[in-house]
Amino acid sequence: DHKTIEQNVKEEILNKNGFLFSEPRFLLIEELREPAIYFSILKAIAFGRARLNEIVQETGISDPHKVNKYLSVLRELRIVKREVPITEDKPHKSRKGIYLLADPFFRFWFRYVLPHMSYLEEGDLNYVWKEKIKPSLNSFTGFIFEDICLQRLKNLNRKNVLPFKARSIGRWWNNKEEIDIVAYDNQQSFIFGECKWKNKKVGLNELYDLERKADTFFNVKQKYFALFSKSGFSKELKNLSSQRKDILLFD
Repeated sequence: DHKTIEQNVKEEILNKNGFLFSEPRFLLIEELREPAIYFSILKAIAFGRARLNEIVQETGISDPHKVNKYLSVLRELRIVKREVPITEDKPHKSRKGIYLLADPFFRFWFRYVLPHMSYLEEGDLNYVWKEKIKPSLNSFTGFIFEDICLQRLKNLNRKNVLPFKARSIGRWWNNKEEIDIVAYDNQQSFIFGECKWKNKKVGLNELYDLERKADTFFNVKQKYFALFSKSGFSKELKNLSSQRKDILLFD
């Protein structure tokens, strides 16, 4: 299949006769009693409103308890997942929880299809692709790339080929910084990982930035830095990584 991404998206998802155009809508209308409210919540999350108060603001549902109830239903259906920073001791009690759409296709549909339904019903696929999808597709794909890198590190951990056996692997953030991947064990060894989905090689600057973010963590015995890149690495970074055992490069 040598079709471009653009052709595939237009034919399968944006075209109103396409197989995937109405799929999420049908699934949810069958499962849920008040689809319009759920749709507004899912759309808010798809546009990156990840915290409860942001979802409340975006949807205009004034009662956070109500929104919480709807989110619980969506989590039971595995449409939405709640994540907390990987280092949190009691995840279910953490106030740092964020909400994400579990499935990349749902993320795409609620971000790009549902909001532009009127154009798509009229068959104006080119406008939606050119004006609404293409400009932000790279950052959308970057988020999926993060998921893939996270999975890759988990697989390597399962095969025992990382510098140590990690007990927990996931995303981490506080109110100032975020790190795409943090893995750690009980002995205070840490891997800090950053995933770069861009068309130029990752270089020393990205490494230095990751090292700076890792300074947020105190009493770490051993630090490793993992960089994942869509477009490879600069010569300088490769040279440095051949001299330093604590740099791991994945492309």
